[in-house]
Amino acid sequence: MSECWAAPLGDCVGKLSREHIITEGLLPQAGILIQGFPWCLDGPAKIGTANLTSKILCVKHNSLLSTADDAGIAMVTQFREFFRLGNVRSGMKSRRWHRVRLTTKGLELERWFLKTLINVAFGHKYPMLKPDEAKHWRPSLNLVEIAFGLTRFEPRAGLYLIGGNVGDTINVADKLQITTIRSRDDRRLVGASFTISSFRFVIYLKPDGLNRNIERVGMDGEVTPESNLLYHPRAINFTTQPGNWLSHSLDIAWQ
Repeated sequence: MSECWAAPLGDCVGKLSREHIITEGLLPQAGILIQGFPWCLDGPAKIGTANLTSKILCVKHNSLLSTADDAGIAMVTQFREFFRLGNVRSGMKSRRWHRVRLTTKGLELERWFLKTLINVAFGHKYPMLKPDEAKHWRPSLNLVEIAFGLTRFEPRAGLYLIGGNVGDTINVADKLQITTIRSRDDRRLVGASFTISSFRFVIYLKPDGLNRNIERVGMDGEVTPESNLLYHPRAINFTTQPGNWLSHSLDIAWQ
């Protein structure tokens, strides 16, 4: 079944089913912003939730990815609690807090980011350096196996977090932005950055890993130097000022 992106596994069953490109349970009501794909290179495209489905997986493979979907939904649920508790404790006198620990599963989360990248990129043409040589992008067997939890990324490929700095202003509005990352030499797809609320993640496909000092191109085209790039982050901490007291953390387990 050539139109199922998991066809390299060789075990498709059933007809193509309508798949939400972004997991339905975490879509903001206002839609999402996507930039960097062949159909939205000149600027961000706002996509409504009703238009975010496509027939790109067979019935069997769509069902098998439900655990990755569950991880994405759990992640957003934890983020909302992370910010809710932060708002409450930031309005109180800073003190030595009883630390609240939220948890999420790293490998399942990494699978969700990869699955989402594949969903969005599947069938579009890359690279764009020579449009006449561009081919419809399909994930390799290795990427499909990783998305289904059959194997893992090689070290330095996979999930990164762009960490914030003390004193940064955070925006807790529900939002989801996705921007592709392409190699500078041949413009091939090598990953994507995801902004979810105020957290910024990168799923990177090449085993050489991301440069620790990278530049981010915003939706307005502004280039911002980045630092504090964390591979397979173990925790995201929230502290209150003054005193820099640790209030709560989102622990990411990578077993």
